[in-house]
Amino acid sequence: MGMSALQAEILDIVYDHNGIKSIELIPLLNKEMVTNSEAEDFENAIDYLIDAGKVVEVEFIYPASNYRIHSFLLPAGSRVRVNNGQKLED
Repeated sequence: MGMSALQAEILDIVYDHNGIKSIELIPLLNKEMVTNSEAEDFENAIDYLIDAGKVVEVEFIYPASNYRIHSFLLPAGSRVRVNNGQKLED
């Protein structure tokens, strides 16, 4: 299976779940695809889907694990609003 198959499967999972944590993708992928792919392949496939406007990625850092960036993938066209309880001033 090539890169386009990996991209298509990732895209299907993101849309089927109406968004998903990036870390939760691998267990849902075709086992053969996971076995025959490198970690870099997953990163490249996700980067391509983001660059192509097919998914939206939200990256965030938890205070308890500030050494690591977490990622959530959403279907294209999703709108994201961040509300931390602080009002923006004009």
